[in-house]
Amino acid sequence: MAAKKKRTTNSKTREEILERSILLFAKSGYNGVSMRDVAAAVRVTPAAIYYHFSGKEQLYLDTLRHALKEKASALNAALDGEEKPPWARLEAFVGALAQVLTQEKDFQRLLQWVLLDRNDKRLHKLGNTVLKDSFVAVYGLAEKLGNGLDPHLLAMSIISLVVFPFEAGHARRFLPGFKPQHDDPGVLARHVIALLRHGLSRRGRH
Repeated sequence: MAAKKKRTTNSKTREEILERSILLFAKSGYNGVSMRDVAAAVRVTPAAIYYHFSGKEQLYLDTLRHALKEKASALNAALDGEEKPPWARLEAFVGALAQVLTQEKDFQRLLQWVLLDRNDKRLHKLGNTVLKDSFVAVYGLAEKLGNGLDPHLLAMSIISLVVFPFEAGHARRFLPGFKPQHDDPGVLARHVIALLRHGLSRRGRH
């Protein structure tokens, strides 16, 4: 009974560490957070953090996996279903990604830090674990819809068209032509799909 209680406590502590780490890494990025910062936020000793994680890099990668877990489920569900037309799957994915970035501000900020990271070793691990499945699915759609365009570049373009308005943050609100409805994820998603449809369909006629 005591062993079971200890396992439950350890599991809860690990979950709490990951949840607190999302907030810390979202605010300050990888280089701006220490294991002591995490320990202080969770109100445990640094040794307790090292009990669950071998070091900061493992904590960071596990935090990103934890943050992406639920979001990936929604994004992958939108992309799943070979029986669905590729455009229907792309529309669902673009809409889901815009919704996630609108609702999950900490996840959005985490993503910004990932994009700013210049550590090749860490990015390699991220690319092969945290980000791979979703990107592979978008890449598959790009192969079907691209009319001969490079699928890697097209997949990156699709994702960037959704992500960049969030990366630009408040600054774009002071640029000419901005309207409050541009912050609506549905408006953004419809714009991206219209842009892709127009561009790809037009290219296919040449």
